[in-house]
Amino acid sequence: MLSMTGYGRGESEGEGLRCIVEISSVNHRFCEISVKLPKNLVALELRIKEYLKGKVSRGKINVIVNFRYTEGYMPEIVLNKPLARRYYEMLNELKDELKLLDEIRLDLLLKLPDLFEVTEVTEDVDRIWPIVERALETALRNMIEMREKEGAYLAEDLKKRVDLLFSLSEEVERRCLELRESIPQKIREKVEEIMQDVTISEDRLIAEIAFLQERKDATEEIVRFKSHLSQFSKMIEGGSPVGRKMDFLIQEMLREVNTLSSKSGEVEISRLVVEIKAELEKIREQVQNIE
Repeated sequence: MLSMTGYGRGESEGEGLRCIVEISSVNHRFCEISVKLPKNLVALELRIKEYLKGKVSRGKINVIVNFRYTEGYMPEIVLNKPLARRYYEMLNELKDELKLLDEIRLDLLLKLPDLFEVTEVTEDVDRIWPIVERALETALRNMIEMREKEGAYLAEDLKKRVDLLFSLSEEVERRCLELRESIPQKIREKVEEIMQDVTISEDRLIAEIAFLQERKDATEEIVRFKSHLSQFSKMIEGGSPVGRKMDFLIQEMLREVNTLSSKSGEVEISRLVVEIKAELEKIREQVQNIE
């Protein structure tokens, strides 16, 4: 089982460059991927997304791709001479118009944008992609390892809570059985108390008792709840992706315990139901971070 929280970093070299990829992920209902690339390599965004979608099913994934020179690599630097001349001409025009005495020096021109272009990263995405892919693979592997470790912690916590829910459901089942068995005697005593001078047929009384027992019977809800809990327990051991299925099962279990509570009306059963719902809410919070 995988958590949706993780971080990974990967590097690779080629073409005189070092590619550095960082991947971070947090919980999200679906798989949402955002990629930050150098502006002349935005064409790689779709490839990176397709690569990740085949390996990550859920989470908000942020990918940052950067490039550095390798040692000894000399990038090609191009001076934009026409732009430099135009800057110089316009500065001279401004100097004459404002009657300035200062000289237009080289250090001033060097502060102006886009005079130099460094071509260390090519726009040839097919040539660059293998370098990016290697770094991406390493970063993804490291992120998944972190997600696995976090997922193992979550699994242990969920197992303990599931064991507690099994125990609570057994206690609810026992209490419901006791309540159902006590109904006939309680009804007879109540009827005798209220209707001392009125005769009621035994058949009618038995029918009313059976009707009330049926209304109070929570066997179906308990059986379904325990069945959902067993499925949930298997999912903990079954690997990812299971987060959405777990979330659905929690909703079903909450529905069953709500119905059970309304049927019983007994104080101790209501108290146990409150404990069960509290544990289910804690589990729901954990499940939000499971892939």
